Amino acid sequence: MMEVKTYTFYAPCPLLDIEAMQTWLEDMSMEGYLLKDCSKARHKFYFYKIEPLSTRYRLTLVSDKIEEWNLRPNEEFVSISE
Repeated sequence: MMEVKTYTFYAPCPLLDIEAMQTWLEDMSMEGYLLKDCSKARHKFYFYKIEPLSTRYRLTLVSDKIEEWNLRPNEEFVSISE
């Protein structure tokens, strides 16, 4: 089985700026990068390379304590529009 290459980007805005983060993630999708995972410690985000796609991200701040954050995509809420 071939391993899928992962691309790493740093968030261009504060993680607590929810609107800016959503916009950035949606822009990344339109550039052909789909969120895979992230690292809270270094504000790194990991993406798969895909065909450009219109994707809507909705983030909700549930705690202001970074150690409690779960920034990984929740499969239950992931939806991709064509």
